[in-house]
Amino acid sequence: MNESPSYYAIIPAGVRYDKQLPQGAKILYGEITALSNKNGYCWASNDYFAKLYSVSNSTIQSWLKSLEDKSYISRVIKYKSGSKEVEQRFISLNPHPENCTTPPRKLGDPHPENWQENNTSINKNIRASSTLESDFEKLWKLYPKKI
Repeated sequence: MNESPSYYAIIPAGVRYDKQLPQGAKILYGEITALSNKNGYCWASNDYFAKLYSVSNSTIQSWLKSLEDKSYISRVIKYKSGSKEVEQRFISLNPHPENCTTPPRKLGDPHPENWQENNTSINKNIRASSTLESDFEKLWKLYPKKI
């Protein structure tokens, strides 16, 4: 596999707290998110995952099946022409798994009800930093030897 993972993995709450998923499947889901970051899908082999987590191929197959059964991932297999030999396998993250309690939204689509709250917190931080600057300037003026 030529693709290297990003520096972070994302495991949504629906996956993290799913009591029906094996613990390893949850970590595997995170690895798939890291490998999917560049292209939107992962094509790592079962061997890659098995070596990475020091488990058997059958364990990886079981974890992938549990993620797929819960609709957290989708797998597409591309066969070599005229045979049943696997050429490539693509694993993609489902945008809205069945256990997700909130409707999906695009990443750049903020909730309008949070706009005011977010602006307020930013403004508070700006005001606090400008107050610190003015306090510093006052103290600096009081200091007799400015070296």
